[in-house]
Amino acid sequence: MKKAFTNLAILAIFLCLICCSQDKESVISGVIQNLDATCLTINEQTINLDESGQFRYTTQLTKPSYFTLDFGKEIYLYLKPGDRVSVDIDAQEALTSIKVSGSQQEINGYLIQQAHESQKVNEYFDKDFQNIVRMDEKDYITKMNALWKPFN
Repeated sequence: MKKAFTNLAILAIFLCLICCSQDKESVISGVIQNLDATCLTINEQTINLDESGQFRYTTQLTKPSYFTLDFGKEIYLYLKPGDRVSVDIDAQEALTSIKVSGSQQEINGYLIQQAHESQKVNEYFDKDFQNIVRMDEKDYITKMNALWKPFN
């Protein structure tokens, strides 16, 4: 009886280890409106959009991971094994219009917000680079602190 119990316990532990170590399917899905292209990339893998702009990407995860979605603008999403995330994007409005739902909504909302702030900083530098480099040191420091404030 004792040997049967020991064998049963070993079998239960073995089965638990197998089940726990298996990959879990994670899904990124959504719709991109007003996009001229017919595809986007997720972690450098091309994903086709259907005629209404919808897409679905599935992957097997064993640990939390970040994903890069590139549709002409880049955003980052964070998923844990088994997560399901949905994004709704208007490509003309880009980072200001993205709605994210599903798993890790708070983290992914933050990542999208940071991408939007970063885009604003980049646009400012692209537009006004000559004036930025001509600023005196005090004005430059004040301007840089204001630009980077959302990231602190």
